Amino acid sequence: MNILWFRNDLRLDDQPALAQAVHSSATIAIYLLNPTQWDRH
Repeated sequence: MNILWFRNDLRLDDQPALAQAVHSSATIAIYLLNPTQWDRH
């Protein structure tokens, strides 16, 4: 199982790490929003 942590780059179309993860085994993609990011958006 792969866990892919999206930190800054949330692109799904041309994301090499995501492509490799989903082709190798089951994958969980996570994104944790911190208070600073929340305040900016």
